[in-house]
Amino acid sequence: MPHNVLIAGRPGIGKTSLINRLYRDLTPLYIRGFYKEAIFENNILKGYRISAFNFRELILAHIHIEGPDRFADFGLNLDGFDAIVNEQLRADRAVELFLIDEIGLMECRSKLFRKNFLELLDSDIPVIATLTSIDVLKTLSIENRKDFVLLKMTISNRESMWKNVLLEISKNE
Repeated sequence: MPHNVLIAGRPGIGKTSLINRLYRDLTPLYIRGFYKEAIFENNILKGYRISAFNFRELILAHIHIEGPDRFADFGLNLDGFDAIVNEQLRADRAVELFLIDEIGLMECRSKLFRKNFLELLDSDIPVIATLTSIDVLKTLSIENRKDFVLLKMTISNRESMWKNVLLEISKNE
């Protein structure tokens, strides 16, 4: 029976807002994870920042990051990202829930992220995660797994999505 919820939706639909609302609503639980925010300068996308729920932040991708790890126009800070992954995405008996926003091809460049995410899905701790697209399921080789529910976030259901997520998680208590 699924105890993990994955949410897919187009950019700007409200996935990050959803994760932050779930974090606020569920803070009595011990939660680990992170959310991703775009970095804009003069209305131009310059990169992405990762913020962990323990208030640690780092630049995941930016046009000014040099080096061999690249995604589109962005240089990637995979070493920094791996440090957050190692800290935030490890199954630990004290953790009651993992919240992850937003799993995309950039995050999948990290071998440690892919390994830890799959281990979380295999654990008894619920995972709620947003996806940049359904294609990420194939990238992670999890499209045929039966231990998660995939919800699609749209304009018409985004206001009630947090209730749908909570209902899915509560089915497994």
